[in-house]
Parts: sequence; C-alpha cells; structure tokens
Amino acid sequence: PGVVFTNNASLTYILTPVANSQLCNSNVTPVVTIKNWGSDTLTTITISYFIDNNPVQSYAWSGALAHLATTDVTLPLLTSTIGTHTFTAYTENPNGEVDPFTVNDSATISFSINLTVVTLPQQEGFQPTPFPPENWYYTYPNPSNRWKRVSNAGGFGNSTAAAKMDNFAGNTDISGQVDDLIMPNMDFTIASDSILLTFNVAYAQYDNNTIDSLIVRATTDCGVTWTTLFHKGGNLLSTAPDKTTAFTPTATQWKAYSLSLSEFVGQPEVKIVFRSVSNWGNNLFLDDIFIGNPVVGISNLDVVSFINLFPNPASDFVTVSLSSELKPADLKISVQNALGKTVREIGAKAGISDITIPTADLSAGIYFVSIFDGKIFYTTKLIKD
Repeated sequence: PGVVFTNNASLTYILTPVANSQLCNSNVTPVVTIKNWGSDTLTTITISYFIDNNPVQSYAWSGALAHLATTDVTLPLLTSTIGTHTFTAYTENPNGEVDPFTVNDSATISFSINLTVVTLPQQEGFQPTPFPPENWYYTYPNPSNRWKRVSNAGGFGNSTAAAKMDNFAGNTDISGQVDDLIMPNMDFTIASDSILLTFNVAYAQYDNNTIDSLIVRATTDCGVTWTTLFHKGGNLLSTAPDKTTAFTPTATQWKAYSLSLSEFVGQPEVKIVFRSVSNWGNNLFLDDIFIGNPVVGISNLDVVSFINLFPNPASDFVTVSLSSELKPADLKISVQNALGKTVREIGAKAGISDITIPTADLSAGIYFVSIFDGKIFYTTKLIKD
C-alpha cells in the first residue's frame, strides 16, 4: 500500500497446499503467510479459509508481528475429496479493527487429490497428447515456463514426443525456479530386488555460467521425507554442445540413465519426482521413463559408460558394444522384455568387444539388455521398432 495505516494485514502466500499440486491423501493442513503492513505491531488477526464452496472456517491468530514482518501460520486440518479443488484464505480484523486496505487480504490456489496407486511396470513416452499423463501431475510457479509436452523431439526412432522444461525462457529471467514433474503413487510390494528406473535426458548448456539441473527424488510417505536418486547439472548433465539459441535435441543428442530402486522394494506407495532447477540456461528434455523389474541384481551405475547398443531402435539385429572394463571376463548376455521375461540369452568369451543379437522376431516395444560379468549385472534399454 502507498499509505501506511495503523492496522493493516495481508495474506501474502498460500504455502500448503502447494499451487497446482496433487495430494495423496484427503487431509489438507493449510499453511499461509501473513504480513503486517500496519504501523502498529500486529497482535491479533482472524484468518478465514475454505475449500471450494464449503463453509468458511475461522482461525484466531495471536502474536507480535512488527511492521513489514511476516510469519507462517498453520491452520487446522480440513478434509476433502478426490478431484480438483480450490483453496481460499483471507485475513480480517487486524488488532480487532476493520482492515482499511483489503486488496491484498486474500489468495486462492488450485490443487487436486488423487488416491490412486498404480502397479508395476510403469512406462511413459509422452506419446498421448494429454499432459501431464494420466495420474501424473506437475507443479509450476510460472505458467509461461514449465514442464510441457512437445512433439518435435524424442529419444528414439519415429517417436518425437517428449517432456520439455523451458529454461531458455526468452527475455524472462527464471533463475532459481523449481518445477516438478511427478509420477503417480506406485505399489512396490510385489516387486523383486531388481526394480529399476530408466529414463532418457537431452540438454545443452547456454554457457558455463548457466547451470540448470535435473534432480530425481523418491518418497514413500507422501512427500514428508525424500531420497535423492540423481542430481546433475551444467556440463555434467549436457548431452550436446553449448548453445546460445533455444536447444531442441536431435535423435543422437540423448543419454540414457539407469537407477536402482531396490531400497524401496516392499513399500506400498512410492512416488518419483523429476525436478528441474532453472538457472535461465537452456531447454531440458525427458523421455522414455520406465519403472519395472528387468533382471536380478541391478547395480546403481551409469551403465551407458559400460554398454552401447546400435542400432537403437533396432529392427533385425542389435550389436552390443562393450567397454574395456567388461572385456576381460567371460560374459552372460540376456535380453528381457518389459515384464522381466528373458527372450534371449547368449554367452561371450573374454576379450570380445561387439556381440550381435538377432531381434527380427521380437515384438515392438521396450527391452533391457543385461551383461553379467560374474559379479554384477549391467543393464541398458533397447527399443525394438
């Protein structure tokens, strides 16, 4: 306000529920930020709040909030239903007086509740046009620059769809912006110890001073606690040379990652989040996400540095090219489908670098090629056209 009033409060933010978020239970405990715009210390205020058109609830706050100071207030729990909702909160009666400036007294956000728990395997290539995909959701502070589906980039073959985070953002500085692309709750109780997360990334830096990042996190308690599975940024995340114009990947400018999720086996609800942290750099793309059970004994390694498949996607055959770390040992090579069933199994003698596997009779879809060197499995993804 341009004029400083004696008693003047505002509701600055709704912190919980997070705007555009999806909750995995029906209980909502709102948290809001209030600010004292008045010249007098704010000692009492009424905070009113409600979901959709339900009855208004009131909470009497008391404290000692100095001029221009803020504080976060946790409101009593509300219960809602499955679906999309709005939450509104507003302030009234600062220090028992009528607020003379009400323009900044209220805020409204949208959120949804989804109690669905899906089974494994889960696979997403962003081919259907609805975005986010069914049972997925995303959070975004800036509607102009957020995760979205694009049809001009893709990880493999004729698949050109992918999820894109616009970090380039034209003339708008979005440094520090955090955007989450969130998978549905998944049931890991029937999974074996070899459960695996694979995904493909494409990214180019703007320059060395603009380090955008991708973080992959998991939670088993609806976001109360998190485990970081993957965190790369800048040139460690790059799959293409630096680019000072908006980046769109070619088919060869992708990198596949494979992460073990074995620590979550037995959990009834697991949620995976792909988080973009922007530094106003360049565009980040995500594609071909898979969570399932390809083989026993997967290691949590960046397997692309050990195994290269070509062509990929494959039609009549695929050649497995091995790094020097794997050549000294006799190897067992197997191919599994998305359900974990072995469809090929061959052996290779020590010192062999390239092994060709016939694939003409395999159905189109996602497969996993696994190399066992006598100690550990190394696994990477194969696409069959």
